[in-house]
Amino acid sequence: MRSRSAFILILALLLGGAVGHAQENESQPKQSRLQATQKEKARLIALRRKLVKANVSPREFYKQLNTAVAQGNYEQYKTNVALMARCNEYVEQAEKKHLEEKAKLYAKLAECHKYYAKQNEALVKAYQAYDSGAFSKALDEIAKAEERILALGGKVSREWFLPSELEKVLLPGQEAPKPTNAATPKS
Repeated sequence: MRSRSAFILILALLLGGAVGHAQENESQPKQSRLQATQKEKARLIALRRKLVKANVSPREFYKQLNTAVAQGNYEQYKTNVALMARCNEYVEQAEKKHLEEKAKLYAKLAECHKYYAKQNEALVKAYQAYDSGAFSKALDEIAKAEERILALGGKVSREWFLPSELEKVLLPGQEAPKPTNAATPKS
């Protein structure tokens, strides 16, 4: 009887510890967008150094550095097509309720997501064709599409990072560059 109660006590302590550990993990905050951007920038810097040291071909260099962006755009394409369809449904609902302004807004958002999806597709095709010019152009157009969506009150959520985002963020311990003045003040 004693061994049974001791076993139950030990089991209860172990389960209590596991539950406490699970609750502890849930209470830890998710990584912020800034931290994720810093982590990605550090990863790309390390990858760039590794590829230069390994003296890989320009094609392999391009492929390795842009894989995350291409994969992210492949996934983003699906999201944007779904958001376009959802906005079109909202247009129909707003028209049924005679809410013309809402219908126009959702129609504009649907067009923006359609354009965004088109640019996602163009970026993936450019990546596969090793066309860095088309790749960069698609990234610029994606940034513009996101600005339009945000200006219309929509939301943009993605797991990958634009190169312009990575350029702006500083790594922990890194100091901001000091501005250089073209003209020195006269005394």
